[in-house]
Amino acid sequence: LYELGLAMTLVLALALVALLQGKAAEVRLPRAVCAAAAATLALVALPLILWATPRALAAEQELDDARRGAANAVELTLTAQRHNPFDAEAYELHARARMGVWARDKSEGSPAEGIVLQSMENAIALRPFSSPLHAKKAYFHREFRKYYLGLKGGLMAEGMAREHLRLALLHQQRAVDLYPTHAPIRYGLARLLDDDARPAEALDQYREALRLSGLAAKERYP
Repeated sequence: LYELGLAMTLVLALALVALLQGKAAEVRLPRAVCAAAAATLALVALPLILWATPRALAAEQELDDARRGAANAVELTLTAQRHNPFDAEAYELHARARMGVWARDKSEGSPAEGIVLQSMENAIALRPFSSPLHAKKAYFHREFRKYYLGLKGGLMAEGMAREHLRLALLHQQRAVDLYPTHAPIRYGLARLLDDDARPAEALDQYREALRLSGLAAKERYP
């Protein structure tokens, strides 16, 4: 139910069931009460119409351009965050865009790491029950782990690599807990368990990923 559309559909369906039972009692309110309620709604709706809605539409356009791979995706997603700070996708797309820049030029090291991971943390704070967001953050931790392993910089680099692996496992396990029947997320957990030298647990997850994938292949879609 972390998908807002599904949650709203459920609430509307329950409301229709209650209405169609025919047991509702009509309550007539005085005109003064109705006028006060209408005025209150107008006071709430007016700022939304005049201020929030245009900003939300602008943010959606910026995110759409970023999704299409615009060259200035980093700047677009930052502007989208300012226009609509409550859209988790703005933070996720910023992390992805920033990760793309870092992947092309890894000379920045830690600064890019902090920006990417904080952006994902912001997205998860807005949608804590989103399995894909946790899986995406686990993926970023795994990529940063590879970076530190490649540095061969002694104990500090090894320690950073271990910490990224620990956090990647934490978020990937959370993703599996939230969406246990999604084969790719199970596969991601299996790979991380392999990285952590836990082959028996990894094998269990690989088997489960294959089982779920086989079930998905049998589904019939219109």
